Amino acid sequence: MANKSSGVSGSKQSGSKAGAAKPAAKSAATQSAKPANNVRHVVPDKKAGDWKVNEPKKTTPTAAASTQKKAEVLAKQQVKMAGGGEVRIHGRDGKIRNSDTVKPGNESKTKDKKH
Repeated sequence: MANKSSGVSGSKQSGSKAGAAKPAAKSAATQSAKPANNVRHVVPDKKAGDWKVNEPKKTTPTAAASTQKKAEVLAKQQVKMAGGGEVRIHGRDGKIRNSDTVKPGNESKTKDKKH
C-alpha cells in the first residue's frame, strides 16, 4: 500500500514539474520573436535627395546616406547590433521592393535569390 501512495505523490510532483516547464517554453518563444521587432526601412527623402533609415513608429530617422546602398548597409548594421531582424528597402516610389533578414532573425525557409 505504501508504494501506491508514493506513486500518487510522484505523479503530483511530475505534474508540478510540467507546470514549471511551461514558463520556460514561453520564454524561449519570446526570445525567438524578439528579433522580429527589429525592423528598419530604407526610404528615399525627396526633400533632401538622399536616403533615410527609419525605425517603425519613430519620427526621426536613425541614419541618413547619400545612396540607397549606403543606407542599406547602415540599416543592416543597426539591425545586427539589435540582435537581428528585417531590413525593408523601398524604391523611389515609396513601395517596398525588397526585404532582407539579418541573422539571427526569423529567416524564411524559402531560398533568398537576391542576396
